[in-house]
Amino acid sequence: MNLWEAISIEQPGILACTGAGGKTSLLQTLAKEGSSCYFPVILSTTTKMFFHQIEKFMPIISNDYEIGASRIAAQLATGTSAAWVNSREGDKCLGVPALWLDRLAAANPSSQLLVEADGARSRLIKAPAAYEPVIPFSTTITAGVLNLQALGQPLDERVAHRPELISSLLNKSLGEKLEALDFAAIALHEQGIFKTSRGRKVFLLTGADAASPDQIAAIIQGLRRKPADIYRCILTEGYGENMRPLEVYDL
Repeated sequence: MNLWEAISIEQPGILACTGAGGKTSLLQTLAKEGSSCYFPVILSTTTKMFFHQIEKFMPIISNDYEIGASRIAAQLATGTSAAWVNSREGDKCLGVPALWLDRLAAANPSSQLLVEADGARSRLIKAPAAYEPVIPFSTTITAGVLNLQALGQPLDERVAHRPELISSLLNKSLGEKLEALDFAAIALHEQGIFKTSRGRKVFLLTGADAASPDQIAAIIQGLRRKPADIYRCILTEGYGENMRPLEVYDL
């Protein structure tokens, strides 16, 4: 089973990725799997990405919808995957408006859009600010990501993006060590990584080698203890284009 199958992407649509600690690797892996085995892929973001992370897709850089959409169509017509960002500042690419991605998905119903919809400044976990995440309205799957390498680490800016928000969400003091049930809480809380999510929710725990079987079991039990509409939890390892599922837990 690959990651595409673990998430169960059965029809083209929009997958929006939120959270921290593996979002870009998830999208890079899905882009690789999708373009070779399933549907044409369009990669984009509503926030920011590093140019080197999407350079291989020869990203279209345009702040005009009509120009960008026409170039995407031309690139897809060659049988290759495509990517689109609004602008580039050094190695940083700025995202396109979410409404443009809704329009793009409607114009390309046979293609899978993969959207990085949240920023985390390369941290392992996060809680979203009031304006985050930025998820297209027609999103069919929201994939929330947290990295298990934060387990046992103090809750501070070294491992967490917006640690003060996580502190409030968990009712946990800054500097306290992060525990297994904290990961379930960040996924389940209404102000957690699935805030404003759309479509089916899939929770990915990356960095699996950092957690013990007992810790994994505690997270899964925590997810199942509180009624929620998270469809599936996937334990993964690997980064870049080589992320792969180790275990799949239907919730």
